[in-house]
Amino acid sequence: MESLHEHILEELRDDVIAFARQHYRHGQNYTPTDDHILKILFKNYRKSGNGHKGLRLTYQGHRLLGKHYESYVYFLEDGPAPIKNKVLIALDRKMQWPYYIGKSNIVFFSKTDAGWYKLNGYSLEALLENM
Repeated sequence: MESLHEHILEELRDDVIAFARQHYRHGQNYTPTDDHILKILFKNYRKSGNGHKGLRLTYQGHRLLGKHYESYVYFLEDGPAPIKNKVLIALDRKMQWPYYIGKSNIVFFSKTDAGWYKLNGYSLEALLENM
């Protein structure tokens, strides 16, 4: 069975290669490896014996996924304040679908995650406590 990372990789491969060729020094002849593509998409990407890990999107990953998938954008309850490390670690462990955290907003690529965020008062900490 194909993992979520592998599915996203297949869907976005051409877009990421075009981005990499345009923005990296290697130029038009550059074709990034699958691991490099996933690192362009996911801020906390890593590969382990159990498969792919990390669903927090980079800015570019957020932009590219937004072209292919429906997204749900919300303001963070604390505004532009930095998110606590314990929240980032909990998101990494508990989230099942990609998400993006900007300076003052969060973007979910799952209607269910977005709904749970709303039900928990637009609070990441409350959302994580109830997952």
